[in-house]
Amino acid sequence: MSGPADVLSQFDLGGEVAGIEPAAEGHINLSWIVTVRGSAGAPGRFLLQRINASVFREPERVMENIALVTRHLAEAVRRSGAADAERRALRLVPTRGHASYHRDSGGGVWRLYPFIGGTLVREHVDSREEAREIGRAFGTFQRLLADYSGPRLHETIPRFHDTAWRVETLERAIAADRAGRARGARAEIEAVRAREGLAEVLPALLESGDIVERIAHNDAKSSNVLLDERTGAALCVVDLDTVMPGTLLYDFGDMVRSATSPTAEDERDLRKVGVQVAL
Repeated sequence: MSGPADVLSQFDLGGEVAGIEPAAEGHINLSWIVTVRGSAGAPGRFLLQRINASVFREPERVMENIALVTRHLAEAVRRSGAADAERRALRLVPTRGHASYHRDSGGGVWRLYPFIGGTLVREHVDSREEAREIGRAFGTFQRLLADYSGPRLHETIPRFHDTAWRVETLERAIAADRAGRARGARAEIEAVRAREGLAEVLPALLESGDIVERIAHNDAKSSNVLLDERTGAALCVVDLDTVMPGTLLYDFGDMVRSATSPTAEDERDLRKVGVQVAL
């Protein structure tokens, strides 16, 4: 398996690599911050990532989706005349062979983005202003993609937002009860069963055409938005691995769930979990 230094030789970085440091952010893919010293002496930075093939079984399809979406978003931002256009959409750095990713000798898939500096992310939202910017980011993401006319994106994680299938999976787990926990979770189980009819609503609306299929981010949480560290304004949406066909209602629901929570999404003390209605 190749390491970061080996992989970077496959990309034209415009200078010599001056440093490679593991990136703290991200829970799924391996990430590094790469510093490059250009010929003019000014340092440049890039984000290098190796896709987690255990989560994304067909990483080349993930990259095909990302290449299509980032290309469309970057062009839409350019046409809009927005200030700081280079900070308002992710851009893939092509390999020396003009590909959107590099596959190493061990089959690993790597990608490179210019690093967007001067930003911050929020694991959870603390104010109405931050909530508004999170909403603005995903609203802009959907607006810029509304006129996408390229090929239909791949479904990179099958049945990711198929809630009816997830309810079926839950019922099979309850019936098997391999860990002997079903009795202790009876209240939670009954709460799901009382609402399981909701799982059929969106698929029926999509099938009938009452709502249109759109490109969805599918992981529309607050920590996937870059905010300007100086102004707090939303810049762009990141972490596009789950971008695939769906409905913007997936993103709206996920965004509200994330942005109104007073805790990080992996909080284990359930007494802290709730909804900040004002947000």
